[in-house]
Amino acid sequence: MSFLPTTVVWFRLDLRSDDHEPLVYAAERGRVVPVYILDAPFNSGSQPERLSASNPGRASKWWLHNSLKALAHDLEERGSPLLFRIGNPFHELLELCNETGADKIVIHESIDPNSQNLEDTIDDRLGQA
Repeated sequence: MSFLPTTVVWFRLDLRSDDHEPLVYAAERGRVVPVYILDAPFNSGSQPERLSASNPGRASKWWLHNSLKALAHDLEERGSPLLFRIGNPFHELLELCNETGADKIVIHESIDPNSQNLEDTIDDRLGQA
């Protein structure tokens, strides 16, 4: 029996399967586990009148829903169904690696400072990104 390395591809803002370097890398490497994680504050509706990054408007939610639907369809056709998680990204990624035996996490590098900080934290704590 041959061992195929397993790579988690964490989709964040770039919700496409075409021309997606981390996805290509993961596929060339072995088994692909694509995931989208909805950060718990994003889903909270505690203050619907206040718009922020953690409480987007209807247009943003519509875009996200339809983009994820299209991405899930594309990935399903390629044989790697998109997984959905809700919660703290660090904890969800760690749990997913434990569940799947993944030894690597890949993501598109972000340009905004908040996303870069999160990516650096995940890289430091999981030794992956």
